Amino acid sequence: MLALILAALALAPPARANDHWQVLATPAFDSIGQRDGLPHPIVTAVVQDAQGFMWVGTQGGLSRFDGYRLRTYLATPSDPAGLPHAYILALHVDHAGRLWVGTAGAGAAWYDETRDRFIPLSPDRGMLPHPLVQDFADDGRGGLWIATRGGLAHRTADGTLVTVSQGVPDPRISSLLRDDRGAVWIGTQGGLARVAPDGDGPRPFPGLPEGMAARVLGKDAADRIHVAVTTSDNDQLWRGGVDGFTPVKGADGQNLGFPRGSLVRMVDTGTGSLWIATLRDGIIELEAKTGRTHPIRHDRADDLSLADDVLFALFRDRGGMIWVGTRNGLSRVDAAAASVTSIRYSPLRREGLSGADIMAVDALSDGRVAVGYLAGGIDILDPRDGVVERLPPGGLLPDGAVLAVRLHAGRYYVGMQHGLAIIDPVARTVSRPTMPDPDRVVHSLLFREGRLLLGGRAGLFVLGASGKTVERFRCVAADGTDAAAGLANAMSLLNGPDGRLWAGTPDGLHAVDTGTCTGQVLRHDPADPASLPEGLLSVVRFDSQGRPWVGTMGSGLAVGEPGGGTRFRTLTTADGLPNNNIGEILEDRTGAFWISTADGIGRVAPDLTVTAFRAAEGVSLPAYWARSGAATPAGDMLFGAGGGLTVIEPAELGPHRPHPPVRLTGLRAGGVEQPVGLYNGTRMAPPLVLPGQQRSLSVDFAALGYVAADLMRYRVRLDGFDSDWTDRGPADRSVAYTNLPPGDYVLRIQAVAPGEDWGADDFTLDVRVEAGWYQTNAFRALMVMLAALLVVAIVQGRTSVLRRRQAQLQKEVAERTRELELANRRLEQLANTDPLTGILNHRAFWAALEAEWDRACRYGRVFSVLQIDMDHFKRVNDTYGHAAGDAVLQTLTDRVGRLLRSVDRFGRLGGEEFAVLLPDTGYEGAVQVAERILDAIRTEPVLFEGTAIPISASIGGSSLRPDDANVNVILHRADAALYAAKGRGRSQAAFAEDGAGWLDQARPA
Repeated sequence: MLALILAALALAPPARANDHWQVLATPAFDSIGQRDGLPHPIVTAVVQDAQGFMWVGTQGGLSRFDGYRLRTYLATPSDPAGLPHAYILALHVDHAGRLWVGTAGAGAAWYDETRDRFIPLSPDRGMLPHPLVQDFADDGRGGLWIATRGGLAHRTADGTLVTVSQGVPDPRISSLLRDDRGAVWIGTQGGLARVAPDGDGPRPFPGLPEGMAARVLGKDAADRIHVAVTTSDNDQLWRGGVDGFTPVKGADGQNLGFPRGSLVRMVDTGTGSLWIATLRDGIIELEAKTGRTHPIRHDRADDLSLADDVLFALFRDRGGMIWVGTRNGLSRVDAAAASVTSIRYSPLRREGLSGADIMAVDALSDGRVAVGYLAGGIDILDPRDGVVERLPPGGLLPDGAVLAVRLHAGRYYVGMQHGLAIIDPVARTVSRPTMPDPDRVVHSLLFREGRLLLGGRAGLFVLGASGKTVERFRCVAADGTDAAAGLANAMSLLNGPDGRLWAGTPDGLHAVDTGTCTGQVLRHDPADPASLPEGLLSVVRFDSQGRPWVGTMGSGLAVGEPGGGTRFRTLTTADGLPNNNIGEILEDRTGAFWISTADGIGRVAPDLTVTAFRAAEGVSLPAYWARSGAATPAGDMLFGAGGGLTVIEPAELGPHRPHPPVRLTGLRAGGVEQPVGLYNGTRMAPPLVLPGQQRSLSVDFAALGYVAADLMRYRVRLDGFDSDWTDRGPADRSVAYTNLPPGDYVLRIQAVAPGEDWGADDFTLDVRVEAGWYQTNAFRALMVMLAALLVVAIVQGRTSVLRRRQAQLQKEVAERTRELELANRRLEQLANTDPLTGILNHRAFWAALEAEWDRACRYGRVFSVLQIDMDHFKRVNDTYGHAAGDAVLQTLTDRVGRLLRSVDRFGRLGGEEFAVLLPDTGYEGAVQVAERILDAIRTEPVLFEGTAIPISASIGGSSLRPDDANVNVILHRADAALYAAKGRGRSQAAFAEDGAGWLDQARPA
């Protein structure tokens, strides 16, 4: 018996130290629905593939999620390479990393990531017993077990498909699971079966009640199998393994029972509890150590609750995040954030918090916590039993905000908006001492030398010895000076390590020696950066070294010298704080300080380095109230927030999360979409080869870490082309290159999470651009030879002609020919050139555009047109004169012309309007050219006669489309885009391809 007990203890997963908060905790879910791209609201299966992508099966299709967006596959039965059926029931990643898809009517298929296609099971190798596939499991030999509604099938390593009927209690298979030892467990409507690690087929497993339906839910961290056994009355939870199964007991010692047929899946959260998904009642959390259960359900008043209570899928990814498939989309929560617990308010949660805004917190010596609310009232939270007790009972506490709570000698002293209240919880009475001032707001409470001090808006007060009156606190020195006279609006009161009374007020930081009644005031000095920062002081604390820590409203956190010195170092958002509005300051047992702010929580290490905690770290209540916090005897940090209470457990701070892998999510070579699977996850991938006619490259990418995806930063570099890195944010995870010269390149992508530094490459891709036939050495040599032969022929012909003419005639003809050529060139230049800028005029540019249109139509090419219009050019003429305006136009022409290729055409359409023709350039390339032109124009002002004239321009652009009837259509779009750029504030570019809604309204009627 002792051996069994020791074995059970060894197998039990470790419990979190703050498991006592789990009863009150409310996990913060992030939900993904149809508006985010899901093809159907009902999510039936979730899995993570070998690359790190999350796959989501629904009743209307399959989606791949990269942390930012969904790529959806819809059913295409007519396409042999498409998804065979829309209704997905099961997803599985096998030993080789292949994704298997089980459908409700078309059997199973696996996804070939190298070709971006689905491969159904070949009927030539055998047939499934039923087209409805429920589940998959590896067989450990390169094959696959497949559960269907009509029986069990086995796909061997060579692809042969065999129906297995022997050894299965019932052909109606509900679930499959392979344990860590290699055995496969099979749940059926008639009981449980098992395939031994070295066995060839299933055998009935006798460890459960005979003849009852068994559904394999999952396994815990100790590899114990959990099975839902459906009895005539309910579902019972059993667990065990090859040595047998026993029913799971609840906290009361009785077998756990659930509504019949309700249990769906189970995962081990990795934090000492199991989550069980149900068909009607959300998630049931089971504490492994105590057997207690807690519901996790949808709350329509809480946007961060579970999306729905009807669940179909449950999955824990490799990073510790739990994904829940519901009737109303996909919910996910970071279960690995063990150090942060949120207790959120909901008006629908009767057993929870009484209010949303917790203004005061006091940690009691017995582990309970008192919290006071902005709307009035006090709750006593007992985290051990999950009980919330209203204090005092019967609504005896006066109305008004509770600003401070302290338990002393068995009584609760409450600083309120309307004075002081004293609650005797045993006698169930509330007393209201009278105050001498009509302004009775009490911000803070402090017990000092056996007396209760009250920091009020009207000054510092003290509770009289009788406990029935409040008197103004005075500390009069020998010279008649009252050292406490300046302590009005004392937001924070505390006994300093030097024995003095310290108070934070709008006037500064006060220190009063109540023995000698002498005082010191520390204030902000604009001439001294090491003085106390300016702004209202919200909270004051001292650390174990005697240093004052002062929080301000808007100026950050100030850390002083030991012993209450006058020199401070100020920490702000520039140092890593989430926000400069400081709410509360608490010191943990390691000497680190936890700082609540108006936008998250910061941790300040003893060396004053700062780490921010926000939603990615589990902080779902971002904005915190001033002086609302306390440290419990167990070492938990409590912070009152707008919306509830946050519990930080410093001892549970886990190791740094593993760096997420970076993967391609989209790849286009020469404008043609390419499968990304061939290049993801391996450095042995072949180079991406671009033929000479396809010299453009565009890639999309993402770091597959699902906790802090919106905080990731990226940078990209194409070695051999880029001279430096290009930074990218989480919303701009793409890069494009056009007209790449022939050669070998390496695309390098790096990603960093908050707090990380740039390091090694996270992703590399070798790229080879082949030379076109016109770029080969043989072609160039042939052109040189032909040119030489042509020159020889011209010289010989000319020499023959000259020999037949007389010298005088030759001279006259040559002179007249030269004169005529010069005149023609001058006429042509005058006809085609803008006289001011020297570039093409309107007629010549239009001719070039018509010629490019003909070439594009004939050879299937693309081109783009940019229309450039100087911003506020009339203002330049009116302010500086027309000569300055001409200088500005000439400068613009020079700056733009230097950016263009020899094949590009640049013309002046009239006044301050210009146009650029970009042959062989699509939308992405035109966007890049437009941005470079804008940068070149506005980089520096134009100097004219010693005056700097700032200039800018707006650009409208468009690219050739297959359905364009003529060039006028393209110019109309570019013109409309130009008006849109002007309307959005000028000095920017807009393209007709950016969007559709604004085009019809861009040009005024």
